[in-house]
Amino acid sequence: MAKRKPTDMAQMNLRLPEKLRKKIEVEAKKNDHSLNREMVQRLERSFIDQGIQALIREMALTVAIEVTKNVSDLNANLHDHINALAEAIGRPDLTVNSKEDGSNG
Repeated sequence: MAKRKPTDMAQMNLRLPEKLRKKIEVEAKKNDHSLNREMVQRLERSFIDQGIQALIREMALTVAIEVTKNVSDLNANLHDHINALAEAIGRPDLTVNSKEDGSNG
C-alpha cells in the first residue's frame, strides 16, 4: 500500500449524532459550503484554537509571574517608605515588618 501524501484526500466513514449532523448542515448552508467542507474547516479550526489557547495560557502565566514580582517589589518599597516616615516623625512603633528579614522596626 502506497504511503499517503499530506495533499491526498482521505475518505472516511463517520458516525455522529443526528443532532450534531443537523447543526453542521445548517452552518454549511449559512456559509454556502458542502457538509464535508464545513466539517473539514471546523476540524482545522479546532487545532488552531487549541494552539491559541495554549499560547494564551502561557502568556497568562508569564503575566501572573511578572505581576507577582512587581507587587512584591512594590510591597517592599512601601514598607521602606512607611518605616522611613515613622522614623522621620519619631514614631518607631509605626514601623512595619519586612517579610524578608522578619524585623519589627
